[in-house]
Amino acid sequence: ITYWNHSLDTTILSDGLHTITARCFDGELYSNITSVDVIVNNTSHELLISDFKGGLGISATVVNNGSASAYNVSWSIDVGADFGLILSGSHTEDVIDTLEAGDSVTIKISNLRGIGLITISVQAADAEKQATAFLLGPLVLRVIDV
Repeated sequence: ITYWNHSLDTTILSDGLHTITARCFDGELYSNITSVDVIVNNTSHELLISDFKGGLGISATVVNNGSASAYNVSWSIDVGADFGLILSGSHTEDVIDTLEAGDSVTIKISNLRGIGLITISVQAADAEKQATAFLLGPLVLRVIDV
């Protein structure tokens, strides 16, 4: 098996999804066509986490303050007990497929149960933020940004 590579100047392409296809020819026969999807993002995005809210679970808002869309943004919410006990729901994670420039999306953890003082850690790509709160059964009270 022979491997090859190719450098691509993405500045000549528009931002977004593109498909690259390749096929080999050995002088007699053509190979099957192989393709790969790539996302071009020549401009920057700046993700921020804001608006922690309690109630039945915890929610936070992920905002794209940049000039470009953000794709495949991995996010997570983790909850740790500072003084108390967490019975369930201390972690959730997912992916935001596309977050357009200037848009926001609310992420949440809803199956949280326990009692006591908690620390909430939210991460979306490289953006991170923490808050503290009081957990009483399924209710999250007095959420305060750290």
